[in-house]
Amino acid sequence: MRRAFVAATLMLCLAACGESEPTKDATPAQAPAHRAVVAEALAELSAQLPQFAESSAADPERVDGLVHFLSGSDARTRELPLEEIRGIGDGALAELARIALDESRDAQERSAAIELIAAIQTPAAGLQLVELCASTNPSWIRSHAAWRLSELDPAIDVVLPGLLLRLRSETDHEAATYVAAALASRGNFAGLEMLRRLATDDADENVRARAASQLAAIVESQGAPDAATLIDQWHGRAPGLLPREPSARLRLAAWTWLQTLSGDTFQLRPVDDGRFLLVRLGPWIVEPLAAALDDIDPYVRLHSAQCLERMGPVARAAVPALIEALDDPRLAPQAAMSLGAIGGAGVLESLQAALTGGSHEVRVASARALGVLGDDTVAPTLRGLVSNEVEPIDLRQAAAESLLDLQPDRVDSAQEFLTSSLTNDAADVGGAEQALDAWLDSGAAPRVSAEALEAWKAAAKSAGAIPTPAEARARRAARAEALKLEWQREQE
Repeated sequence: MRRAFVAATLMLCLAACGESEPTKDATPAQAPAHRAVVAEALAELSAQLPQFAESSAADPERVDGLVHFLSGSDARTRELPLEEIRGIGDGALAELARIALDESRDAQERSAAIELIAAIQTPAAGLQLVELCASTNPSWIRSHAAWRLSELDPAIDVVLPGLLLRLRSETDHEAATYVAAALASRGNFAGLEMLRRLATDDADENVRARAASQLAAIVESQGAPDAATLIDQWHGRAPGLLPREPSARLRLAAWTWLQTLSGDTFQLRPVDDGRFLLVRLGPWIVEPLAAALDDIDPYVRLHSAQCLERMGPVARAAVPALIEALDDPRLAPQAAMSLGAIGGAGVLESLQAALTGGSHEVRVASARALGVLGDDTVAPTLRGLVSNEVEPIDLRQAAAESLLDLQPDRVDSAQEFLTSSLTNDAADVGGAEQALDAWLDSGAAPRVSAEALEAWKAAAKSAGAIPTPAEARARRAARAEALKLEWQREQE
């Protein structure tokens, strides 16, 4: 793993997901006091919200008759079955879903059943439509259910978690377009980047046209000048997007997903799904995630910090809580990385303090975080770490890699150190090679000769090859030799 400090904090390693995770048996020397934040929030919201009311099952023949009526109705009569199904309510949902999935029915009747579900306009109806978006159903059923979700009352936002998971797993591009549109109808723009890709890159002309049309309509509805601006607003990189308050039911759903991050219920798939959707629920989720940094469960604290890191600048309201988390031995390395990705007032000073006064793991994390933060005023400090042979090698390497990000057009001790790391078994040789590869490939190294670049590329790892340890060492040695000559010429 590229991050050398992760090896030193193995107690925070989640091997299956490639991210850190705490070991239950490890206890910090001075663990701060925490409380059951998630459990308390769930109890409070559950007490406020009644369960969905039990509805008596509707008469199947009556429901079937409404489906048949709607499927054959015209503009003058179609409101009649829609009005009647609203009177029946949630009791009709099970029968309508059965009809929608009945392959013996014609497409018009199945479509009519989905339209009638949407007409009920209740949270349970919304969740039923999300269920019809499941991947085991025919793609046209998934597309139609997602399309009808856009017609549902925008206040019914409890459908967002299910829609976000569909956004992740939907393989049919038409259905994915409607999922993104349904999310946007509720002020959630997590699907815009996918829509933009489909509108320009999809091989199917019809998919491109549909995605472009949906994207244009969403941008216009928000009064944004273009899709890029709206995407930047969604991620907190630009101002102008009005926040949307979640319903109590959506808050309860979010805290329920936060509970899945607990070590008591730890399973890989729910944790992965939970992090995916929590990151994309919208700016309002920052407050619960920041509060969860104080949860008694170290898994919840860690995964919440990781979610905040992935959210980037939109999560700046969590900066004070993350700065406090630098005092939590289990969480501090991840808190430093999260602060670097988010930025904001006080972050630079806090990371500089952690770089000089924190534990070894926190210093390494802070050195990397400063590179992500992007403020090159710390370059002299990082350069001093690289040149200080007394400092641990993983800290020096983290500082060197950050310098390549902060000052890519400057050739100095950072490149020399990383080049020497290619043949140093004590270093993270893979990380050093990856950093140099990215730097050279970026075109930010104008003084590296064409001959050196050619030699570097010639010694690249062959795609699909599994070299022996000796072959890997020889290949990296050849790459190191190509660059060493460049650094010698720089000094002459």
